[in-house]
Amino acid sequence: MSPEEHANRLAAMHARINGLTSPDMTASTEEILEDLRVALEELRVAEEELRQQNEELASTHVELDLERRRYEQLFEFAPNPYLVTDPLGIIIQSNQSAATLLCVPPRFLPGKALATYIANEDRPRFRSLITAIPRDGRSRTVAFKLQPRDGDVVEAELTYSATAGTDGGRDQIRWMARDVTEHERMARQIRALNNQLESRVAAQTADLSAAQRLAQELFEKEQEARRAAEASEAQSRHVQKLESIGVLAGGIAHDFNNLLHVVLGNADIALS
Repeated sequence: MSPEEHANRLAAMHARINGLTSPDMTASTEEILEDLRVALEELRVAEEELRQQNEELASTHVELDLERRRYEQLFEFAPNPYLVTDPLGIIIQSNQSAATLLCVPPRFLPGKALATYIANEDRPRFRSLITAIPRDGRSRTVAFKLQPRDGDVVEAELTYSATAGTDGGRDQIRWMARDVTEHERMARQIRALNNQLESRVAAQTADLSAAQRLAQELFEKEQEARRAAEASEAQSRHVQKLESIGVLAGGIAHDFNNLLHVVLGNADIALS
């Protein structure tokens, strides 16, 4: 039974009791007592229902309180920095991780402008973002440089969503920050290493091209030397042939000379 129904029921019973005790009532005493007993029983039933509703309401309040505390604990001790601001960027609530990231005690963050902790070069872009955030509840991520109260600039990704206030509540913007300084540093190192690798590959490619050209030149010179060697070998064989012919001719001339000596000797004898 709702509170309105319970109130209407009590009002009806009060009206009935008042009617029973009115001076112009013509009913008998027994009828009046019976009506009073019925009204009293209904009142007891209504009281029991009201007690049960109060117990249920108290239990609901306990559960809601537990849920609220659980949410606050999850929010407060979440590993990621969380902040809640109004539409102007004034911090309403923050957790311990956000305070640690910004190097500010948690109790000092509410009431401060979030733009205070944005690096100078990114503040104009942050103010433009604040004025243009749609109240559709969708999450969006943008990169900003944060400037903690103490320490170096932090490169961060801010995931934000804005919701319109309901039941008289005001609009809120929820922020989740992620420190990507180390990630960006590693990315820069990887890019530098990639550039070095590309330079080395280009140098190695140039050296390889030079080596290929040198190998081609050596191959061409080897071919020329081989052709020259083949020509020289052919000329050497020709000379050897000529020498063989000369030796053969000398042998023939020597043998012919021996025969001539015999003929001449015999001719001299014959003349004598």
